[in-house]
Amino acid sequence: MKRRLFKLALFLLLGVIVNVAVAWGIALRTGPVPLLSNHVLEIEPSGVASLWQRHARAGWPELPGGGTLRRVYGRSSLTIHAPAPDPSTTSSGVEPKYVTLYEVGLPMRSVASVSLTWLEAGDAQAENKGGWVIGSPLRIVPYMPRWPGFIVNTAFYATVLWLLILSPAAFRWLTSSCRAGES
Repeated sequence: MKRRLFKLALFLLLGVIVNVAVAWGIALRTGPVPLLSNHVLEIEPSGVASLWQRHARAGWPELPGGGTLRRVYGRSSLTIHAPAPDPSTTSSGVEPKYVTLYEVGLPMRSVASVSLTWLEAGDAQAENKGGWVIGSPLRIVPYMPRWPGFIVNTAFYATVLWLLILSPAAFRWLTSSCRAGES
């Protein structure tokens, strides 16, 4: 019994390691989701209000102007803007502000980070929560777990590792016990 629990814990730990390695590999290899993605979905302000209110800085508007969801193989990006992403708004004195939720992982999105971007006195400012900014083209490597994607991916990778490592031994044990019963 202890041996089975040890194997379960070991394979779950290996599943976590593979899960994070796959997600970080996707983030480092591909970079941010391209602006001209094939899978772009415009989102109404009511659909992104809770994310905006959770991450917006003090002094930002209460409600966002809307959002854009982009999905590409293994990663997704949700950009919320206020008051509007229109360049004409900057000339009227209202500076655009953005909250971007960046998620990576396969088969489900398992880790995420949140980036805040705004203009302050004409200079672009940025703040990142839950991710490391690396490299020279800048890449974000998220480390905040996304539930239930993190759990599902961990179980998936633990199962795949178990099948690759233990199933040949189990198959040999099963076939040898069948042959022993024949004689």
